[in-house]
Amino acid sequence: MLCVAILGLSGCGNIKTAEVGIRTDANGKPSTFIITSAGDKMDDKTALRAASKSFPRQVKQPLKNHLYKIRVNIRHDPEPMFKSEGKKT
Repeated sequence: MLCVAILGLSGCGNIKTAEVGIRTDANGKPSTFIITSAGDKMDDKTALRAASKSFPRQVKQPLKNHLYKIRVNIRHDPEPMFKSEGKKT
């Protein structure tokens, strides 16, 4: 099982997980689909995009007619309570 994480850098957040399937055809060309949803359409789209981008780095020579499963963790950080208006000069 391959794993991808999309995480914020700070704060406590809500982490959702989606499982993405990547199936290769007879020529080794990959196609992606959701196996287990993160519970939100936008999160699922993000998971598909992340899995598609990371797949070539993680699997250098994909097998033909093979199914790969990638677990993608998506973290949403809450909005800050106080927003800065930027630096005043």
